[in-house]
Amino acid sequence: MWWSSASTSDTSGERPSDLLHSGLGGFSRSAQSPQRADVVSARGSGYAASSTCGWASAERLALPGPHRARYLADAEWAEMPRRIDHAAGIAPEGDDKACRWIAVRHADDHIHIMATTVRADGRRPRTHHDGQRARAECRGLACAAVPLTTLAEVNTPSTPRLTLDTARALQRMLRTEIGPGLTEQELDAVETRFGFTFAADHRVFLSAGLPHGSSGWPDWRNADPEDLAGRLAWPMDGVLFDVEHNGFWHPAWPSRPAEISGALHVARTELESVPQLVPVYGHRYLPGTAGEYGHPVLSVYQTDIILYGSDLTDYIQHEFAGRSNGLLAHATVDFWSYFVEGGPGVNVSLPTPFTPYARSAQEAVDCIRMLALERLIGRRHHPEQLIEAGLTALVLDVGTESLPLLAGLSRSEHEQADVLFDQVLDELGLLQDLPADTTGLAWEVARWELVRWWLRLIVKGSLAPGAGGDLITYEGWGALARPQTLRPLVDKTEAYNDWAAIRRGDREPLADSIVEEARRLLDGPWPPQG
Repeated sequence: MWWSSASTSDTSGERPSDLLHSGLGGFSRSAQSPQRADVVSARGSGYAASSTCGWASAERLALPGPHRARYLADAEWAEMPRRIDHAAGIAPEGDDKACRWIAVRHADDHIHIMATTVRADGRRPRTHHDGQRARAECRGLACAAVPLTTLAEVNTPSTPRLTLDTARALQRMLRTEIGPGLTEQELDAVETRFGFTFAADHRVFLSAGLPHGSSGWPDWRNADPEDLAGRLAWPMDGVLFDVEHNGFWHPAWPSRPAEISGALHVARTELESVPQLVPVYGHRYLPGTAGEYGHPVLSVYQTDIILYGSDLTDYIQHEFAGRSNGLLAHATVDFWSYFVEGGPGVNVSLPTPFTPYARSAQEAVDCIRMLALERLIGRRHHPEQLIEAGLTALVLDVGTESLPLLAGLSRSEHEQADVLFDQVLDELGLLQDLPADTTGLAWEVARWELVRWWLRLIVKGSLAPGAGGDLITYEGWGALARPQTLRPLVDKTEAYNDWAAIRRGDREPLADSIVEEARRLLDGPWPPQG
């Protein structure tokens, strides 16, 4: 099934080649130009990628809860590309000079969208943060398709469930006192007193030992009850603060009352049914869902909420030892997942969302090396990213025996991408040059090299400033023991993610400030001194 900007109904009877020429004439001419080869790709729900000649997106509408098995009708799918192109700035509704686009559905659960990035009047479209806006629109489409459930299915754990022995090993990483673990009776008493439940892995962790002696760790045995109650109220209070002062309003709530007092009343009522977040350490929280394992840990500061570990084990390893299991994390509670998937922050555990940038053979090889460094510190990649890197290198005349095999993998052969990527690394002589893990901070040398690469991507425009800032905050600043030299970048990223800025619609200067800080860091000594 096909749809395009040139048609208001489905065009399933037309040839794809006709649609490509009528709907994407500008893209076809640019892509076939002998002067350059731009690789355009996209993946995931609401993710968008762009280059100098085109824009592409792969959209999968994730229906919540019991509706996951329902496939959308053609009429429902037909509306989707128009809504997404409008949200992303590609084709605003009613703009007859907008970029031309085409969409195809070749499976029951997703569509692909491709568009030019030159309008009919010769200007560029306003696609700043297009991926984030497209992702938010996808969530809105999902909410409109079915009633929103309170709690989504928990991820099936890809790592073993937390045991007492594993929890004690994790606690040996902590730079704090560890007291005797809470008994079952003590855990039950805490839950009864404060009216919440610990997730199953959180309960095991506290049974193994009770971290205390640091203001970051909640002392569930001896702390002032008001302190514990304040920690439990922190996430809700932060949302209410942004409702009152920064204009925040969750899209699943009823219409916002005009008066602040009325808006706060509705927000409080809606928040009563939201799953409780339970403090783990500082501003890091786990959903309080009895008997459930595998929830990701969230970093919560008002409505600036990001994923900080694929589960409790991964969070402890990353926060206190600089090591991650590399598993992809997904928010599991619908209300809170909105802030990760549709709010200001990004899911930093997902593959780095950069667009292709190599214009020379050396740049293509450098990109392959950086992807290898990301894998070294535990970050994962979509197979398409490895294939894309291989294709770009091949087009730019990088020659190895395995490179054509990697670049030519079809979708059904994606499981071979990792093995072939390793072969390419070996043939390019990159494997033996990767830095060793020899300092007190996990992969310190590799992380500093990656931070510099991510900064370069931000300056080049290949990585959105907000997404790059979130990534460096998580994988650089946090994992490298919070170096003060990166603090200005972290502060500018937090300002960019603030709902007040989003509400005012003046985030571009904040994005520019991240780019300027990235440029300042790159112009100085490396690693930055101070």
